[in-house]
Amino acid sequence: MIRYALTWLVLFSSLALATKGPVGYKEKDLTEVKRSFKFHGRPIHPRIVHRLSGWPSESGFPTVVTVDLAQAAGSAEFPDEEVVLDGAKFTHKLGAEVFSYEWLGVVKSGTHVLLATMWEEVPAAEAGSGEVPPPKKHKKVMFLRAARGKAFLDNGKLYDRLLLTEERRYPLGEKEEVAAKIAGDRVTLDITTAGAKKRTVTLDIQ
Repeated sequence: MIRYALTWLVLFSSLALATKGPVGYKEKDLTEVKRSFKFHGRPIHPRIVHRLSGWPSESGFPTVVTVDLAQAAGSAEFPDEEVVLDGAKFTHKLGAEVFSYEWLGVVKSGTHVLLATMWEEVPAAEAGSGEVPPPKKHKKVMFLRAARGKAFLDNGKLYDRLLLTEERRYPLGEKEEVAAKIAGDRVTLDITTAGAKKRTVTLDIQ
């Protein structure tokens, strides 16, 4: 009887663990992401943000809007060692394509504000001896929020997801630079161009 009781205890414990969510996911992880845009003490991988930013040719209706951060972070697709800090920007290269983001802050309700930039480098072999023009950069301000979600495992049990979702975006011109001012749930974007022209955009993030 003791042996059978122990067998059932082990089985029940295994099923219980299966419902607690992905490995490494805890409530404090959600708190960490909301506070600092980091997961397990490491910055969010640029390719995860890139996945949410979409292609430059996309319309205002993105196709990928949410990533399970607990499963993606540190995975074979998004290894931590690939993340490079370039000044205040986290950068990743994949072939000739380069993507980087700069964390601009977080609003009171928990939405993060990022400046995302993508461009393609011209390989040296293609550049030849001629002068290489600077790459065209695609920029946008992204608004991302982390939240807890639920889904089902193959065995039908519920588990927790740590969802990172894009809630909004604001496109920028290639030569525009931006500085963000955050007060409560209001974000003010001061946007300047190379010609010193300036415009201000104010967004209320709910």
